[in-house]
Amino acid sequence: MQAFHAARAAIFASMLFFLPLLSAARGETTFGAEVRESYEDNVIGLTADKGSLFGGYGYSGGTGMMAFGMNNMPGQGPGGSGGSGGATKLSDFSTHVTANIGYAGDASDHTSTLVEAEVTHASYNKYSAFDFTIGTISAGLSYDVTESITLRAAALGRKKWYDDSQRNSVSYGGSLGIKERLTESFWLNQSWEIEQNTASSSLYSYVGNFFTASAGIDVTDDTTVSAGYTYIVKDFNKTTPSLRVTSQIAFLEWSTDIGDHWGVSAGYDHEWADSNVPGTAAGNNIYSVGIRYDY
Repeated sequence: MQAFHAARAAIFASMLFFLPLLSAARGETTFGAEVRESYEDNVIGLTADKGSLFGGYGYSGGTGMMAFGMNNMPGQGPGGSGGSGGATKLSDFSTHVTANIGYAGDASDHTSTLVEAEVTHASYNKYSAFDFTIGTISAGLSYDVTESITLRAAALGRKKWYDDSQRNSVSYGGSLGIKERLTESFWLNQSWEIEQNTASSSLYSYVGNFFTASAGIDVTDDTTVSAGYTYIVKDFNKTTPSLRVTSQIAFLEWSTDIGDHWGVSAGYDHEWADSNVPGTAAGNNIYSVGIRYDY
């Protein structure tokens, strides 16, 4: 556990080191931080292996990251119980803290370069086995096809720490996204990400694919309501037989600004998860509120 907390502190320190460097670069530099409190009526722990890509190309789900299909088989859940895939439900409160630094610079009239560093830590009240810390570095391009359509592509790398060191991992991958602003107040987002995750134990290594589609309405200049759907597939090819885990998440989010730099949000997510192992299907309802700071 000491190494776990030391690693988390090192990531935060590195972000503080990069902030003045990005601020000195030509272009637009942003900094953001959010604290989010969540309640889950049945913690599955599959949906948040990744953060959003450059502000809005990810998905809402803010839960933990246990490999559902393995950790929720009988005897593999927290405390050796049946886990979320069994009859016992793992309801819990959690706190999620996220900080990110981003840079966007003009490469041409229609193209921008994008760089982002992000760190996220989640802490569960009862089930610390779901705790995690993730550091992510992303770099890519944004291209304005028209005034209302933007394409984005990025390469990314992550370092992940869990309460169980066997799940500690390094991953790399890429993302593609498109945002369409159909009117001044209505927009659509779609994204796809692929990730190769290599864990300390090969049993927890996987190839993941994440698909998200969402829509949003700017109700006022300060308030936005959005809804969407995410589909996740993870293939654990080192297991015998090979394990495939899937998750579907429908989400609804409300956010509003309460000042020049501050905002609050509330969200609801419903998750359906399953695997190719019989008897592991499970559902989860997630209710969350958050406060954020953007600079």
